[in-house]
Amino acid sequence: MRRSGVTTHFAPARVSVVALAAAAVLALSACHADPTPHPHSLIDAACIPGQWTNDLETLAQETADALPESIDVIGHSSSGTQKYTFTTHRVTIVSDFTIDITAQLQGGHTLETAQNHHGTVTAGWTLDHHELHFTNVDNGDYQVTTTVTVDGQGANGTTIPVPDVASSTGFEAICRGNGFTIAPQGHDDLVSHLSRVGGH
Repeated sequence: MRRSGVTTHFAPARVSVVALAAAAVLALSACHADPTPHPHSLIDAACIPGQWTNDLETLAQETADALPESIDVIGHSSSGTQKYTFTTHRVTIVSDFTIDITAQLQGGHTLETAQNHHGTVTAGWTLDHHELHFTNVDNGDYQVTTTVTVDGQGANGTTIPVPDVASSTGFEAICRGNGFTIAPQGHDDLVSHLSRVGGH
């Protein structure tokens, strides 16, 4: 997934880091300021309750693909888990995972960013014309910590504030059997792919 036309220089590496962090937080908090309804949403409230796990490798791929073309992404990976537990009216999201992105900077320098997500978020959920909405979101102890290295040299991890916007954002959702996808409206390139725990 190497990208051509690199314009990123070693000096503005911080710009690349900020872009990476913003894209990753967007993907994982599922927020977008310009919602556009999707005509093919399909969701049944009876399908949602249960335990689900997120496909983090796909999320890492989508996060890497969402970065600007000027960032020459040469690798990505994920580790850990993110679990969703939906009851009739509430959802609990437990995160303990890391997404790693590696990019090549001009001059042969290598930028590596590891973003760790840890903690528990709770919220209510409702359906409105086949759109999923979260209410009364409590970020609890959830935090995002990013560690950046350039050519193997870097500083301690930096904690990024978690945006508190989920309660005002609609999500396009499809739930069929043991598969459940959630995406912020107007941003179908960043989708959480959930699989039901114990599904066959």
